[in-house]
Amino acid sequence: MNEIGNLLKKLRGIKSLRMIAELTNNQISHNQLSLLEKGEVYPKEKHLEILSKIYNYPYEKLLKTAGYPNKIEKIFKEFEELSEEEKRNFLNRINQL
Repeated sequence: MNEIGNLLKKLRGIKSLRMIAELTNNQISHNQLSLLEKGEVYPKEKHLEILSKIYNYPYEKLLKTAGYPNKIEKIFKEFEELSEEEKRNFLNRINQL
């Protein structure tokens, strides 16, 4: 199992996979939960967001454990990839707010 899988299993505790699936309004199936816990699939951000609410666990910590970059780091990285003109336009729009 991987780190995120171990954490998800720990957070689930003694509750069944089917019970957690029902708590997600079946947005995540019990089969998908099993695969996530075993590390056989990589979790989607939206699934981690749903599970963070069910488990009352910080979403950002789940993202970090799963290997997602910090959202602020991601924004800065995306900004750095813009052309100079795109950066100027972006900053001008922010200044107009």
